[in-house]
Amino acid sequence: MAARPGGPIALRYAPSKPSLSEAADLSHSATTLFLTEFLGFPVSLFILFLGLRKPHSAHQDLDADLTRSAGTRDIPLPNTVKGIAYTMYPVVDMKRARKFYEEDLGLRPEHDVGGKWIEYHLWDNCFAITTLAGESVKPSADAGGSVALEVQNVDDFVDQLRKKGIRIKVEPFSTRVCRMAVVVDPEGNGVTLHAKSPK
Repeated sequence: MAARPGGPIALRYAPSKPSLSEAADLSHSATTLFLTEFLGFPVSLFILFLGLRKPHSAHQDLDADLTRSAGTRDIPLPNTVKGIAYTMYPVVDMKRARKFYEEDLGLRPEHDVGGKWIEYHLWDNCFAITTLAGESVKPSADAGGSVALEVQNVDDFVDQLRKKGIRIKVEPFSTRVCRMAVVVDPEGNGVTLHAKSPK
């Protein structure tokens, strides 16, 4: 019923702490009475449980979804270059070349494949000399790439090689980060000697 301006308004007394019977009378609902009397305590426990339980992370949901979607299938990774497998120089006279690399430079051979492919493992890199290239690839100090070997002192190393008759192609020189020189092996390949500048 709509109230008219200036007309009487019906008021009803509602105690601040009504008794159970008064609450039932005010609600006019048996369902409300049932929830208040019989479900009040269990509902309170449930609310307390929700407040005390460990928060569930969104990352856990994401991990679970990914696990369910991926299952036991392998996820393919992109096929990319992972590193340098080896650096190789062609040689003509293997005995002469091995004397230079093992005696003059002090490298230690790791693998010898029939005397035609010799590998020297330096740190996590592989340097090889081979006679298997035949006439298709010839030794050269001017044909592109070269190997750079890390040494303790470039100038001292160059002096040692010079006394042994090794040809020095580029005398020691400095950059902002290192010192280098280029020598030539007896087959004609250029070998760079490199030393990082102290910090």
